[in-house]
Amino acid sequence: MTDRDVVTRAAILMGVGIASFRPKNPKHRLVWIATVKGTRARELMVMLKPLMGERRQSQIDAALTAAEPYRPGDGPKLSLEQAREIRLRFSAGERAIDLAAEFGVSKWLVYRIYEGKRAS
Repeated sequence: MTDRDVVTRAAILMGVGIASFRPKNPKHRLVWIATVKGTRARELMVMLKPLMGERRQSQIDAALTAAEPYRPGDGPKLSLEQAREIRLRFSAGERAIDLAAEFGVSKWLVYRIYEGKRAS
């Protein structure tokens, strides 16, 4: 999209950054993009699906039921329910290192989940 303010707003809502690229045709305007992949993308598709029209809903269904829903290295380390539990317990004062040991992940992943930078 060529409207940076719209892409920036969407990126903030999704918790991602933005990037730009210049089209090959010098008459075209700078294009701004925000990209979401993996687990977070699937979670957003499920959340936004009811708000979409029929055509977009069918595209979301196709994306969610693709033959290879996960790319190599993209699989979640935790379920969405476990991630929610980590967020709740961390915000209640439990230490990241203790939660990491219990769930078998790094303390850095606990922080990223709590900050909303990872869904799981």
